[in-house]
Amino acid sequence: MNTPLDPITLEIQWQRLVTIADEMDNATIRTSFSTIVGESHDFGCIIMDVGGNAIAQAQFSPPQFCTMLPITTKHMLKRFPIETLQDGDVLITNDPWIGSTHLPDYNLVTPMFRNGTVIAFLGTVAHVSDVGGHLGDLEAYDVFMEGIRILPARFYKAGAPNEELIEIIEANCRVPENVLGDLRAIVGTHRMAIKQLHEFMDDYSLDTLDLLSATIQDRSEAALRRAISALPDGVFTHEVTGDGYLTPFTLKVAITIAGSEMHFDFAGSSPQQWDAAINAAYNMTYATAVYPIKCMLVPHVPNNDGLVRPLTVVAPEAVLSTVPSPRR
Repeated sequence: MNTPLDPITLEIQWQRLVTIADEMDNATIRTSFSTIVGESHDFGCIIMDVGGNAIAQAQFSPPQFCTMLPITTKHMLKRFPIETLQDGDVLITNDPWIGSTHLPDYNLVTPMFRNGTVIAFLGTVAHVSDVGGHLGDLEAYDVFMEGIRILPARFYKAGAPNEELIEIIEANCRVPENVLGDLRAIVGTHRMAIKQLHEFMDDYSLDTLDLLSATIQDRSEAALRRAISALPDGVFTHEVTGDGYLTPFTLKVAITIAGSEMHFDFAGSSPQQWDAAINAAYNMTYATAVYPIKCMLVPHVPNNDGLVRPLTVVAPEAVLSTVPSPRR
């Protein structure tokens, strides 16, 4: 039976995980090929447990990336179940329906093996320089016009690059040296982080991260629930109308607070717009709704998936009848 972690041990081990995530972040900047990754810092790095739940995030990472990536990882693991993974595999996708905000955001996830078993995942989301498609991306009226879409796949197989997939990516972007340079750099940062995680686990004679992960998430969840419980129960509504790109749009939200839980409902918002690429997929809506709650109520707690357990989000799906026929 695992012995519960005392507060001092928990803090030391938790901060070491954050430090390793920070090292991933720093290494990505140092080894990147593009200015959008290396200078604009348009990427995020996280460490996830064996279930694909975030337990540590690089402190300079955009929070929306790191809130979305665990969702993306779970989708990828449906395509590649954990028992089918090999040491050295790297999973990849830029599918906006299960990933981040748009096609240029590539999600890379690497399983970490210890004693022949997957015990964690390293994840990075990065905005690459180009994915083909229309140069005026805001003018795209469907995902096909935006560029190439890579469904969940193995970017590396057992440590070796998937050359067929790499050829596809290379042939469908204008600056393949930047795009593939950034993606390969990220693979290298994951390998570095795995080495550091092994050293960390050796220091504490750990075979898994299960107890540490559960403690981090359970205590974080409890802290947020206490903060929500201090707020008055009720339903609180708000709406805002924006100029949009070509057409104005309205966003509506109803926030329900009940005990230690909070629910967001975006019903009544404008339907999807076909004349501009400004629509948000669910993951983006979810991430930008829940992360501000963590910032307002428990700003002192490092970001992890325990902080989203008391929060739920629903949003209306697109009305497909509004999508135009392809132009000829």
